[in-house]
Amino acid sequence: MSNAHDRDESTAAQRVQAALADGDVHSGEALARASGVSRAAVWKAVERLRELGHEIDAVPGRGYRATMPHAPLSARAIRDYACVSPAIELSVHQELDSTNAQLRRDPPAGGTAGVCFAERQTAGRGRLGRDWASPPGGLYFSVSWPYRHLERGPAGLSLAVGICLAERLHALGVRGVGVKWPNDLWHEDAKLAGILVELEGDPTGACRVIVGVGINWRMGDEWRERLGRPVVGVTELRAGLDRNQVAGAAAAAVLQACDSVPHGIETLLRDRWPYHDVLSGRSVRVELPGRTVTGIARGVDADGALCVATAEGMQRLLSGDVSVRPSA
Repeated sequence: MSNAHDRDESTAAQRVQAALADGDVHSGEALARASGVSRAAVWKAVERLRELGHEIDAVPGRGYRATMPHAPLSARAIRDYACVSPAIELSVHQELDSTNAQLRRDPPAGGTAGVCFAERQTAGRGRLGRDWASPPGGLYFSVSWPYRHLERGPAGLSLAVGICLAERLHALGVRGVGVKWPNDLWHEDAKLAGILVELEGDPTGACRVIVGVGINWRMGDEWRERLGRPVVGVTELRAGLDRNQVAGAAAAAVLQACDSVPHGIETLLRDRWPYHDVLSGRSVRVELPGRTVTGIARGVDADGALCVATAEGMQRLLSGDVSVRPSA
């Protein structure tokens, strides 16, 4: 009984969220009509949305208004936009600790691929175990992809994901997005998205990768101050996009990148990476355990390693516990 009640409340919250997605003020009565629920259910839905991190103002005498509105995610719409095969599992959750963790707990059946979205993450992680901030409205999802044999592991996969994401966003009119080695999307040195690749199993036998992606949707001043670094959202680069359409394009991009490993990755990095590399030719500072490398970024090699021209010669730096920042 409680599960049915929880589903009803979740459905009501999604409908109210959809009604508030235009950013206008809506009365409780209008929201009730649009959502097909009672006025009391609207109040509960608004409180639930606030608990999930949505910023919703109560306008005295008029109703409610979402200050950073965004439409709810729909598994059906995402699947349609992504043109995902019915064989690939695709789910949308209101709240998870993290989408990567969900796919580790509940992997796709039968060794197939799977896609998992969450409206909110409470314990998202980035590289090096860092916290992965999840501002409301962002697109947070993971893809689970099985492999039978990878001699060198999923070398270069985070770069392939970045390339495919940048190209899909460009096709939607989100221009000027590049890839910062090894796992971020940037627009004019502001972070738009992050990528986390995790491997499970034996890369020389049966294994799978879980690729986590977080894409900023709309970044307010509060989040910019909280994060303490330049960030940008999709809506600041291209207004009017359908959130589910972007989600579908992003999911398709990651599936495309996973499918390129291992046989197509070398060609992808050789032919397409140079068009998206935001560090190429720039002075960089690379922090590694126990040492720092400074020099000029000179692209990547066939394995996705960053090539840096230093005073001591060319150095080849692999992904892992490495952070890269352009030098001042």
